[in-house]
Formats: sequence, structure tokens, C-alpha cells
Amino acid sequence: MRTTDLEATMPDEAARHDLRQALSSAIGPDQAATLMEQLPPIPWDQLATKDDVRVLADRMDTRFELFEHKIVSEFRRQIIEQNRLLFFSMMGAIFTTASLAFAAARF
Repeated sequence: MRTTDLEATMPDEAARHDLRQALSSAIGPDQAATLMEQLPPIPWDQLATKDDVRVLADRMDTRFELFEHKIVSEFRRQIIEQNRLLFFSMMGAIFTTASLAFAAARF
């Protein structure tokens, strides 16, 4: 029974060692070393392709754009809130000053 590429896993270290020994006797130690260096140290189904990296980069870009939009929206909200507070504080100060000036002019 053959396994598909997604089901295939890399052998453990003992199996890798046995494979290197068999290759060394079949094709020579230098060629066996070259061939064994080409095997990834992790299972095939855990390797990331360029498409996987591209999809991840796109997802991160989208997430950063949403985060940036959220930060800008929060910053705007705080500026508007601060301006509103400053406006009403200044209006209160102006009316208080005007009232005191009017009262002082009346006496």
C-alpha cells in the first residue's frame, strides 16, 4: 500500500542511519552523504511551501491593517473627546470671566 505525499513521514534517526549505510554500500559514502543531506529533518507534511508563506504573509498584512485601523480609530475618538472637553471647559471659563467682568462693572 502506497502512502500519499501528505501521509508520508520521515524516518526516525535509526532508519536514517540504516538508509545511509545502505546507500554508502550501494553508491559510495560521498554520494550517500550528498543524498542524505537533501532529506529534510522534519516530516514532509510539515514543510512550508512558498505558497504557504505567501498566504501567511497576506494574513499578517490583513491583520496589521485591521490593527492599524483600530489604533487610528481609537486615536481619533480620543482626540475628539479631548477637543470636546477642552471646548466646553473654555466656554465655561469664558462665561465665568465675562460674568465676573460684568458684575465688577456693575458695582
